[in-house]
Amino acid sequence: MCPIVYFLALAFVDNAFHPELIQAGLSVRRLHSFARPSGTIDFSFREEILDTPVFRSSSGGLYGKQTSRSRASSADTLGRWFARLGQRAGLPHPITPYCLRREVATSLTDAGVSQLQLLQILGHRKIDTYLRHYQSTEVRVDVQATFFGTTSKANMIKEIVLLPPQWRLTSDNIALIVRNCPNLEQLVFGADFDKISNSRLLMPFLPKIFALRLLDNPDNNGFRDKIREVDDGRHKEMIGSSTSAREGSKIRLMELADLLFEIGKFEPMEDPDNPWKMNYRRSVRKRDREAVEDVDIWKLDSYKV
Repeated sequence: MCPIVYFLALAFVDNAFHPELIQAGLSVRRLHSFARPSGTIDFSFREEILDTPVFRSSSGGLYGKQTSRSRASSADTLGRWFARLGQRAGLPHPITPYCLRREVATSLTDAGVSQLQLLQILGHRKIDTYLRHYQSTEVRVDVQATFFGTTSKANMIKEIVLLPPQWRLTSDNIALIVRNCPNLEQLVFGADFDKISNSRLLMPFLPKIFALRLLDNPDNNGFRDKIREVDDGRHKEMIGSSTSAREGSKIRLMELADLLFEIGKFEPMEDPDNPWKMNYRRSVRKRDREAVEDVDIWKLDSYKV
């Protein structure tokens, strides 16, 4: 649902619309019937409501919490509301009202709005302000394809990240990936055996990820050797358990050095300490490379990146 609908709901509660619109049958459920062929809707409001703040302060009273009709919420209160909404939505970083303004600027840029128009919309006098605080740092263009005249893979920029195997993923790197690639679906990176648990930190913040490759350093096969020392049954048990939480339920392919595992559906597991309790863990089976030859991060051999 479009976020604007929620603001319209507040307007209905405040009886903000012009009486003619209400008499014509305007309601949240009938918004589509008032749309023009272009998809836009023109709203007119009562004159006396125009100075009423949208977000207003509230206080406790004899009959519960009462919302003021004229006093606007403070900036601190509004900030706390946004922070709580972000937490409830499971967002990895705090959000503020400023995030909305920046998102508008980013969306307008993606839509092709000129910098002059952006300055007018945002109320800025200097383009430096926009470039410093609003210009997105995310790359959305396949520069190599443009340079070499090949087919663009721009759609993969937001979905796939391939890091060289010599680059070990740290907690700081994870924060950068989560912040800049929230729609990531496939990820390749180098791993150390004693820090393999770092991959689990990604799952709660990357809800679309379904394929992971943890690579060995080609100049030092220590990770691969330690992975091979562990029994396959133990690998399956650990992978099945670590992907059983809601956050990891999308993962279905994982490679540890040169061992490839396919992660399937949930299956019941008896609790040895409580025979009356049933736990659930995802099924895991070992696969060969032919099973993933059509998956992008295996088609693009990361050892050559």
